[in-house]
Amino acid sequence: MAKTYNTVPDKAAGDQFTEAMWDDYIKTNVNNLRVPPMCIVDRTAALNQTTSDAYEAFTFDTETLDTDGMWASSPNPTRVTISTAGVYAVNFIVQISATTGVVATAIKKNGAFEAFLQSKAAHAASSYMTGTCYLSLAATDYVEGFVYQATGGSVAMDATMAVIWQGQAS
Repeated sequence: MAKTYNTVPDKAAGDQFTEAMWDDYIKTNVNNLRVPPMCIVDRTAALNQTTSDAYEAFTFDTETLDTDGMWASSPNPTRVTISTAGVYAVNFIVQISATTGVVATAIKKNGAFEAFLQSKAAHAASSYMTGTCYLSLAATDYVEGFVYQATGGSVAMDATMAVIWQGQAS
């Protein structure tokens, strides 16, 4: 359920501050700031990405934290869908099994590339890639973490994505 953040109106000297105003302008805002909208999703078992030379959406299977009903295992386990509009920090962390070639990560907003986070040569040992971008998101927008690999074969990967509300857009 979307959280609401109410604009506190200006008051003139001598104006009364009522119980209803307290509930609308102070209590609701403070309570929502105590537990802001955020979602952390994980992959508990390695996902084998079999397509080389292509970006693929990372499929998550577990939510670690979700304070605003932003993720569901069905029908779109790759998506974190925004309930409360605002500016969000989107952090994507990927662990890649030992391989050779090139690997990369990116974030898509509503199916369009929004941020390319990191690209590097894969290692002979497991390696990590991480990146954060800040996006202004409306209610019903969704974000996905994408992984690219050009290794010529299948690559086992684990990932975590955190989408954390930073504040209203303006």
